[in-house]
Order: sequence, then C-alpha cells, then structure tokens
Amino acid sequence: MRVYIAQVLCPNRHCIIGVAKEYETEEEAQELLAEAHNRHQTMLRTRMINDYCGICLSKTVVIELGLLKAKTMEEAEPVLKELERRQAATAAFFKASKQ
Repeated sequence: MRVYIAQVLCPNRHCIIGVAKEYETEEEAQELLAEAHNRHQTMLRTRMINDYCGICLSKTVVIELGLLKAKTMEEAEPVLKELERRQAATAAFFKASKQ
C-alpha cells in the first residue's frame, strides 16, 4: 500500500482542495482524480468555496496525482492534519485581510 493524493491546484500551485487515500498501484489511484474533481464541483455548487483561487484569484485549475512518502493513511494523518491546519490559517488570514 501507498498513500496517493489528488490536489486541485491553480496555475500558481495554490492548493484549493486535496484528497488522499491508500492504493496498491498508481493505476488504481487514478480514480482519486475523479473523486477530487467531483468534490471540487460539489463544493463550488454548494458555495463552500469560491470559483477562484483565494490567493491569486485565478479561475483556472488543474488536478494532479501525487505519491506521499507515507505507506498508510495512519502514517500520513499527522502530516495531512498539519497541512490542513496551515491551509485553514492561511484562509482565515486572507478572509480577515479583505474586511
């Protein structure tokens, strides 16, 4: 098993959302690209997120698949939680700066 991550990124590589799961092979992990796309579309439709990057305002996105160093989600969880915490802090900073 390995942990793969699919990220929805703007052209400047600001991460809009990410989805991680364990897979045996990269071929199996390709389904994570569709899951990231579907989650992004749902978040746009329900207005959980804007249709542009909150940092650079780009409306263009790409979805990339990557491999984490962790071999299990349990091993990856602390790193992913820290990245999530940092993203939330950045989002809060930008939101506060626009008021």
